[in-house]
Amino acid sequence: MERQLKNNSDWRFEKKFIVESHLFTSVLKSFLQDGWYEIFPDRYVNSIYFDDIKFTSYYENLLGISDRTKYRLRFYGETFKGEGVYECKIRHSDVNTKKTIKVSDLNLDLVKLQFPKMITLSPVVHVRYKRKYFFNSILDCRMTIDSDLEYKCLNSKNLIKDDKLVIEIKSNNENSQENLPAILSFNTRNSKYCSSVSSLNLVEEGY
Repeated sequence: MERQLKNNSDWRFEKKFIVESHLFTSVLKSFLQDGWYEIFPDRYVNSIYFDDIKFTSYYENLLGISDRTKYRLRFYGETFKGEGVYECKIRHSDVNTKKTIKVSDLNLDLVKLQFPKMITLSPVVHVRYKRKYFFNSILDCRMTIDSDLEYKCLNSKNLIKDDKLVIEIKSNNENSQENLPAILSFNTRNSKYCSSVSSLNLVEEGY
């Protein structure tokens, strides 16, 4: 059953970094030496991304529109069991927050999912990856490392595997992200949704 949509007032800063997967061992070693420690068991994360027929969410993200919203259904594990969380991920300038709806009786047919109260949106892609969770008490930052990325088109079932690591540093204080490990020297504006749409050739890049 649906729970009432709630407002999350915890705006947070996020920085993303892309690293080649063959560097995984050295990246992990660097983090552990710099005081990061695991806080949660590894698990598979799944996101079903929604968009309208014009791919508005995709293009706003691609063009770096400062105020934008991304819509997805998130569930965990290697199989879909009808439980998940609908998320409106809202970005304003350099910070993000989320509004969520938890559900326990979802339609198991992912193609026929509907985003609550957003009749113009349809499910587009299924993104899946394995996630590791870390925390650094000195920096007061959380970090995730995503690997084994897969992008699947829900209509055609085409599948693309992405051989990279996506590292995200998350905190409520922008200043706490100033002393990150040297291995994270390049910050990028990366979106798994944009990567999946582009990799699967779902739109014409004529913007």
